[in-house]
Amino acid sequence: FLINLVSLMAIGGVAAEVARRVMNRQQHRDLEARARYLGKWVSALDDRANLQSLIPPLGAETETRITLISRSGQALADSHQDAAAMDNHLERPEVAEALEKGVGERMRFSQTLGRDMMYVALRLDDEPAGAAIVRVSLTKSYIDQSIGGIYRRIAWAVVIVFVAAAVAGVVISNWISRPLEVIRRGAERFARGDLDLVLPIPDSLELADLADTMNQMAAQLRDRIDTLLRERSEREAVFASMAEGVVAVDEDERVIVCNAAAAWLLGIAGKARGQKMEAVVADEDLRLFARRVLAGERDLNDEITLKREGKVLVRVSGRALRGAQGRDIGALIVLDDITRLRQLENIRRDFVSNVSHELRTPITSIKGFVETLLDGAMDNRDDLVRFLGIISKHVSRLGAIIDDLLSLSRIEQEIEDKHIHLTEGMVAPILESSVMACEVLARDRNVDVVLDTPERLRGRINPTLLEQAVVNLIDNAIKYSPSGGRVVITAREDSKEIIIEVRDQGRGIAEEFIPRLFERFYRVDQARSRELGGTGLGLAIVKHIVNAHGGRVTVESKEGEGSVFRIHLPR
Repeated sequence: FLINLVSLMAIGGVAAEVARRVMNRQQHRDLEARARYLGKWVSALDDRANLQSLIPPLGAETETRITLISRSGQALADSHQDAAAMDNHLERPEVAEALEKGVGERMRFSQTLGRDMMYVALRLDDEPAGAAIVRVSLTKSYIDQSIGGIYRRIAWAVVIVFVAAAVAGVVISNWISRPLEVIRRGAERFARGDLDLVLPIPDSLELADLADTMNQMAAQLRDRIDTLLRERSEREAVFASMAEGVVAVDEDERVIVCNAAAAWLLGIAGKARGQKMEAVVADEDLRLFARRVLAGERDLNDEITLKREGKVLVRVSGRALRGAQGRDIGALIVLDDITRLRQLENIRRDFVSNVSHELRTPITSIKGFVETLLDGAMDNRDDLVRFLGIISKHVSRLGAIIDDLLSLSRIEQEIEDKHIHLTEGMVAPILESSVMACEVLARDRNVDVVLDTPERLRGRINPTLLEQAVVNLIDNAIKYSPSGGRVVITAREDSKEIIIEVRDQGRGIAEEFIPRLFERFYRVDQARSRELGGTGLGLAIVKHIVNAHGGRVTVESKEGEGSVFRIHLPR
């Protein structure tokens, strides 16, 4: 609109100036034509003595001031003034120019009339009636009035063209701006993440290219964002499923990544991302380890004990975390919980030590008695019989240990290979069979064994293994019960599990020994256990059998009040 307005005003101004000049030239030519006509008229006039009376009517009729001037500059006649009262006009510029060149022209202020006038003076060579110059003139206001009409027409033309251009501009602007507004709103929706939007294609070729380009951009962004989200989800899934803890920190020791395993190991309850390590990691040793990696030490490995509810031993590995340009931007720390591994190593060492100890005792005894016999004791029949009896007893003990070890190994292997088959069956017959297997021992030790179980109690069991576990519990209960004591075996069920209970009236077990009862070769009273013929593997076998059934074993015991062992099997 502004460009149109300025352009039209400039064109209008130029047109007005051109019109003014054209009008001035036209007026000049018109006045010159009138002067020539008057010159001829004066030359043809018969009565030249009374020019002063003839000129005014002619001037009024033509709306022109007419002046006849002599060569000396004296006014001879004038249509608007008394010539006798007028000044000498020889110094008038138009008169001087006419005398010199034949025609003179000026636009100047008239001292006689007191207004601006346009003068045209024509030299008359024949000088009729003594008139050497005929001068005609018009007032500037008359000329301006004529020009003003042209100005008004130009002004109206400018206004009409401007209005027409403004209307056309509004129409064209709306035609362009409506699709642009649609594209702008679409771009805002793209910026908000609504990349499924498809912009309509406008009719304009340029805007159609723009809309098509933005649609392609949105599709590419959608594909890239989907790819990034998928990769992030996969990466987070990998981190979340890793057994090892992963912690990444930046150069300011702020957490970048912390997966679920690391959060569990470090006891982080809330959101760790973006927080300082000292705010979320309580263990000072781990923070020092991270600082060492950030300080530039490469490929660090160490073992740290995390102080939690029970100590957790972790193997930590530290590497520099590198950015896309290969610059170090932090540290990557991997935590591997080796608590169970270390416990298994300790169990293995204890097992080897215990097996060696358990086997060494009978083997040493056997070797000693054999050497004694070889040294001559076998010549004495009583010593021979007694020593061979002791050797047989130790051999039987070795056989029992080996049998229990093989049984325990077989059970573990079957659990690992998932070869233990559980079937729906009655529990009461198994308990009855277990009691019968221990009748001889109970009778020899004068212990009364009582069974109390519902006949219709059923569960998913492996009859052979469950009987072995119950027999081991009853055997231990009988061995550690006093003469005349009583062992009670009961079975019941609740909403979740079947409970088999073996209760004795023995000396009981101190509370500090209970957590280790089911370890291999662990004995509360080693001397009494060996005296009773135990191998130290019975309760370990019980635990593995019950675990194979998906159950658990619990113990309640007080010194001097006996013990209660319970097998809990899922219904």
